[in-house]
Amino acid sequence: MDAEASGALVSAYGQGPRRGSGDLPPLNPLKAIAWMAVALVVFAFLSVGGVAGCKSFNRYQKRADANNNVSVTNINIRKAQQSARIVHAQNAAIQARAEQRAIEAHGIRKAQDIISQTLSPLYIQHEAIQAQKAVATSGKNNTIIYVPAGTNGTPIITQPSKPMGTP
Repeated sequence: MDAEASGALVSAYGQGPRRGSGDLPPLNPLKAIAWMAVALVVFAFLSVGGVAGCKSFNRYQKRADANNNVSVTNINIRKAQQSARIVHAQNAAIQARAEQRAIEAHGIRKAQDIISQTLSPLYIQHEAIQAQKAVATSGKNNTIIYVPAGTNGTPIITQPSKPMGTP
């Protein structure tokens, strides 16, 4: 093939005539140094920009961390306040139950005082007879062995001066 025929040939990818390895122009050393200088400047610019970007990102991250710490602190404060309200409510409930028990004990004491002032042996005898009648008419095991021991047939109720089991 001659040169014209080879120049007319188009590559399979349609990129124009094929060139041999010797067809490229020789490299100019000044252009090569200029391209290296441009590449070095771009690299330096990207490096400085990256470091500056890291610093600004670091500042942004510190600010975000500080805001997060404030939010977490506010949440912890709200939890502590809620716990304090719960404890206060529990204390109020305990206090109310204690007051209720004190009122109940005071009422029982008043009832016992009134009963002890009006309690007589005849009243006790009457209550014993009523209890015996209730057992006799209850319909359950009606077999009762009754041993009259006191006056008028009532059982003797005594309070021992010493506790049981002591000599």
